[in-house]
Order: sequence, then structure tokens, then C-alpha cells
Amino acid sequence: MKTGEPVAGQGGYSVPVTVADTKCKVFVRPYTPKSDMEPPRRWKADAAVCGK
Repeated sequence: MKTGEPVAGQGGYSVPVTVADTKCKVFVRPYTPKSDMEPPRRWKADAAVCGK
């Protein structure tokens, strides 16, 4: 798996990822949990979107 440079988007970053010669994009955004049981600030990633 190879990752490219993150590109700033609306409310987060779009990160190009290559998995087994398939190009995908993952959108990552800052995530602030609503409960005190979770670690404070972290990143939340959406499911990868892969092209053909």
C-alpha cells in the first residue's frame, strides 16, 4: 500500500492511496468524540473510494 500527499479539501483532507495497483482516495477529517470515554482529538477516515 502506498499513500500520496494529502490534498486539503472541504473540512478535511483527500489522501490518494494505491492498494495492489488499484488507485483509491480516502477522505480524512478531524473528529471530536462526543463522549469522555474516547480519546480526545483524532482523525476519522471515510471508506476508500477506488477507481477502475
